[in-house]
Amino acid sequence: MLNTLSLSSDRSKIILLDNGKAHEFDLDALEGVVIGLIDHQLSVVTGKDRIDPVIESGQGPTDDGPSSGPALEKPIQLPFGEKSAFNIQFNQALGALSIIGATDMISTRPAPNDPAEIAGTCRLEIFNLQENNVRLRRIKNTLFIWKVKR
Repeated sequence: MLNTLSLSSDRSKIILLDNGKAHEFDLDALEGVVIGLIDHQLSVVTGKDRIDPVIESGQGPTDDGPSSGPALEKPIQLPFGEKSAFNIQFNQALGALSIIGATDMISTRPAPNDPAEIAGTCRLEIFNLQENNVRLRRIKNTLFIWKVKR
């Protein structure tokens, strides 16, 4: 059976569905969560070392203290606001993990005979898990994503 991933409704956990069992991993953990492949199956573990990314909004480093882990590349940042929606998908044939979503999505109820107004910003991030693992950590309402060489 193919493993799959899901985000919890409050977006604080990533859930690995493995052989009918759900395993939750805390995205707020100081070590983050690592997603990779073992024998072409999705695997998720809590990270080994703390990660303390610099937040580019001018807030500076997190107040969690110094990182004990290796330096990571600049992360991709996805805002998890009230008006955002994200989904995680895995394509086993390609070994690709996709994070698909919309940020700042606003939809209004259309007036009679008027088309609905839908505004927002769509995001698609694709990661080749045959070449890299993916490391995630949520800080406040932002999901930080790093590619990590296998």
